[in-house]
Amino acid sequence: MKKIVSLMFASVMMLFAQGQGQPPSSSVAQAFQETKKKCDTGEDYGDCVIVGINYYFGVSGVIDKSEFEALKYFKIACDNNMPDGCNNLGMLYTQGRTTDLSKAKEAFEKGCRLSSGKACLNLGTMYAKGDGVAMDEMRALKIFENACALGSREGCVAYDAYRKASGL
Repeated sequence: MKKIVSLMFASVMMLFAQGQGQPPSSSVAQAFQETKKKCDTGEDYGDCVIVGINYYFGVSGVIDKSEFEALKYFKIACDNNMPDGCNNLGMLYTQGRTTDLSKAKEAFEKGCRLSSGKACLNLGTMYAKGDGVAMDEMRALKIFENACALGSREGCVAYDAYRKASGL
């Protein structure tokens, strides 16, 4: 039940961050502080992902956008074996102001080992394109296949397309 409430909070915050409604700022701030406290105290490292998302997107008048804080909380989540935290950390390392493809690869590898189809998809893409790693078609194909097996629809599409295009 705790996870459902946290995920609902994250979803609601995403809608507000995208300008779809105006929550009472005091209740949003309170919910955010409670979620952040659970992360900070180690009660629930999954909440660190939610905190990171909220810092990344910001919530008008409540939570300031901060890529630095988002990175910090995604790293805490990843360090504590939260696969989505690893994927989000990797994404920030590939697209953020703190671009570091070596760290992105490490985060995606860990997320993939922790069964994140998204992290596997992103890792496979790095190998398919040679972004920050030596291009390796066979490795990319195997990683895309793993992403698909983990339930990533995009991983299945990438696996099929890459297999056909590369002739492997």
